[in-house]
Amino acid sequence: MVKAKAVGTTGTTSFSHRLDLDEPLSADEHKVYRTAVGKLLWLALIRPDMSYVTKELSRDLTAPTNRSLLKLKHLLRYLAGTKDYVHRLRAGMTLSSNKCTVDLDCFVDSDWAGCQ
Repeated sequence: MVKAKAVGTTGTTSFSHRLDLDEPLSADEHKVYRTAVGKLLWLALIRPDMSYVTKELSRDLTAPTNRSLLKLKHLLRYLAGTKDYVHRLRAGMTLSSNKCTVDLDCFVDSDWAGCQ
């Protein structure tokens, strides 16, 4: 998928007319599908634009079909075209000159279960 053509949407249904899409994946393809969706679930935490599609892909983890694999590839093509996208937190107000501060509280689990 490194040289895949980028797309502008996270999902599509344009390939729904093919009859061979409901065939289950082979054991090797199933393993690749599970691994890719597992990694996408982690990525969806910081990329909310792809969280819905990732949730839909994870619904097929027990018995993915060729249709599931095409949806996965479409999302990967979207990610290839948007790899430079970032989400920034910006203050929605202008501070006055009397040294006002804005407190921003963020809660994360970044200690890797207590590992130093």
